[in-house]
Amino acid sequence: MFVKVTWLPRFTIGPATIDLADVVVLAAVLAAIGMMHFNRRARAALRGAWPLWLAAAAFLVDIAAGSLYPRLADRHYAWSAHIVTAIKYAEYAALAPALVVAFATDRRAGRRVCAAVIVTGCLSALVLILQFVGVRIFDPSPPWQAEPSFIGNDQSGSLGIAAIAIGAASLMSPSFLGRRARWLAFVAGAINVIVCGALASEVGLVAALVTMVALLIRRSPARVRDLALLSAIAVVCALGLAAIRGGDIYQFVRYVGLARPNSTTHSHVQTYAQRTLMLYIGYRVWRAHPVFGAGWQSIREEHVYAPFLAAAHRQFPDQPPEAFPAPQHTWAIDNGYLQTLADLGLAGLACLLVLLVVAAVGGARTCLRAPPEGAAYGAVGLLWIVLVAGLWTGQSNVAGAPRDAIFWLGAGLVGAHWRLGRNPTATHSPSSVAPG
Repeated sequence: MFVKVTWLPRFTIGPATIDLADVVVLAAVLAAIGMMHFNRRARAALRGAWPLWLAAAAFLVDIAAGSLYPRLADRHYAWSAHIVTAIKYAEYAALAPALVVAFATDRRAGRRVCAAVIVTGCLSALVLILQFVGVRIFDPSPPWQAEPSFIGNDQSGSLGIAAIAIGAASLMSPSFLGRRARWLAFVAGAINVIVCGALASEVGLVAALVTMVALLIRRSPARVRDLALLSAIAVVCALGLAAIRGGDIYQFVRYVGLARPNSTTHSHVQTYAQRTLMLYIGYRVWRAHPVFGAGWQSIREEHVYAPFLAAAHRQFPDQPPEAFPAPQHTWAIDNGYLQTLADLGLAGLACLLVLLVVAAVGGARTCLRAPPEGAAYGAVGLLWIVLVAGLWTGQSNVAGAPRDAIFWLGAGLVGAHWRLGRNPTATHSPSSVAPG
């Protein structure tokens, strides 16, 4: 799930493309269904987190509907392609209940998930370092700049933050993670965040670390060194990202008029100026379809964005033609919330926000009420949800992305410890006892 989809073995059946990650996710879900059938504790754990599943189901149903109803008014809407992406999105969402079942049947499930994320983050960090100094593995671009790992550019940032979140959550429980593993998670995670060069990663990182600081302060008198450590990680990553993406940032400063433009400011596609243009088009699409949106994942379709191209050209007259969406370069909206508005309207955004609030409240309650081990797992789940919510401020919400896996695995960790948030003496979760 943490390998860029273009590098995975895959095959096509009609409009659907099935890759190795799909096979792995489906195998995990089927295994969970089998375990649930024979394990009463697993069924009880799932029932205990019913508010989370209700909120998730509402969002998934809205996505499915948004893949079909636009066809009623727009014969050009490619419903058969979009329903496939809706199914893929639901497939990744099934990771959440599958992880709840795994927790209820195997006390080591949480350790395995966290270990897998840290190890994958370390491998990604190694690849990034090698490419950064000039060893070409996945990308032929010059060294000493933002580089992609086997997970891709922006996605390696989300993986790095997920690893940092595990290390941060371990501050709530001395037995949750060894000191060496904690530092490994911090260092490898910071390398992923910095070298990936995605500024949205800093938003996700700060959101997660601020949440962790609040939990440490609220749960018990926080140690100053722990708070200083988390602050230092955020500062180091911010400075590293600023150094990596300094050229793009300064070009945007030139574009908005805070510095003198140069010859490339308006003649080349500039990252953040072009993203601002797409945000404008996404806003116009939503204004045209305010309640239910233009259709799930439809912004790349010409008939959806074409009616607003003339207005976009008037609004951004100094942008080159390549910056505007066209059949030969289909740009996305790099903001998951505005994208949801354009795709699914106010109804879809409401469902997404309810899901985020329900998951965040359940995770926070677990962190504050559960025993240390359960609180640490609840913190990991909460931080993974928060970091993805932060990433969506500068990245899109698409089916099958690694950050989708992080979000739904985080929801699974919250769901697995939902009852501990209500009743700290509950014993249905294996993580409510000390690890062997």
